[in-house]
Amino acid sequence: MKKLFMLFVLMLISATVFSRADTALLKATEAGDKKKVMAALKKGANIQANDSKGWTPLHHAAYKGHSALVTLFLDQGAEADPRNLKRQTPLYLASCLGHTEVVKALLKRNASVYSIDLNKRTALHGAAYYGHLEVVKLLIKHSSEVEAENKAGWTALHYAAEGGHLAIVEFLVKHKSKVDHQDQVGWTALHQAAGKGHLSVVKHLAKKGGDIHLVNREKNTALHLAVYGGHQAVVAYLLGRGASVRAKDKNGTSPLHLAALKGYSEIAQSLISKGADVNAANSYGATPLHTASYMGHQGMVELLVKSGADVNVKSKAGKTALDLAKTAVVKLKLRSLGAKSGK
Repeated sequence: MKKLFMLFVLMLISATVFSRADTALLKATEAGDKKKVMAALKKGANIQANDSKGWTPLHHAAYKGHSALVTLFLDQGAEADPRNLKRQTPLYLASCLGHTEVVKALLKRNASVYSIDLNKRTALHGAAYYGHLEVVKLLIKHSSEVEAENKAGWTALHYAAEGGHLAIVEFLVKHKSKVDHQDQVGWTALHQAAGKGHLSVVKHLAKKGGDIHLVNREKNTALHLAVYGGHQAVVAYLLGRGASVRAKDKNGTSPLHLAALKGYSEIAQSLISKGADVNAANSYGATPLHTASYMGHQGMVELLVKSGADVNVKSKAGKTALDLAKTAVVKLKLRSLGAKSGK
């Protein structure tokens, strides 16, 4: 019994020593200190040791961009594709951060370009989103799937468009990425770019066949998204390509409703000049004037009335713009324009 107890004590001491060596290894790796890394390994540090986030020394080296340490760990037999608690590999981390030399070292040791994290994101998704063109090129050269989807149905092209990375968008399209690929809620890369105001990306996608009239699950067009984001240049471009100013989403909301909601008078003027209906009612019977009045946008109220908006039209609830106006200034302006209560 005494021998068993002593054996147990020795095992605990051994575990403590290894734990300290592992900790030293992780700290040295983060600092990029090769001497201390070698010292920790000589003391028996586990090259596959995991920290509280499931990161191995290779994860830390890849994240920090320490390519020499990445090569050292791989030479010492480290697994090329360990996964942390989020199922992220060193290749994924290096790709997100644009550490090209680390990516090269990992790919040379056959790190998988197909690995996915908990959200089904690949290394290519990460590189595309954060704008690392050279990494994108490397991954595709090593057969990364251009059309791989994350949990939401985004491809690398969605990520690149969202980030406004024109060069990556061009490269992906050139490598057969589907321009009008819709995610699980119907968004295309063009929707993403329009909503973020990335004009150059919108132009390129449209020229490569992107459908500016395509709607997402909410029935929003690219024009709806550009208007809501206040992106005047994108709005002007889409209008120039014939985007419909009378398109309505599933709630009957037109682009002009959205301009009224946000108080974007210049955009509203552009829409009106292209034939937007100032008296268009949504599913609740509310017109852009109702919306502008409720939101307190005096300048928008003036523009809409000047453009022919009916000041006394009622919503389905029997409310006029005056009834919905929240501020004294807008109420006063509406009354001066002949508005009355619907009560």
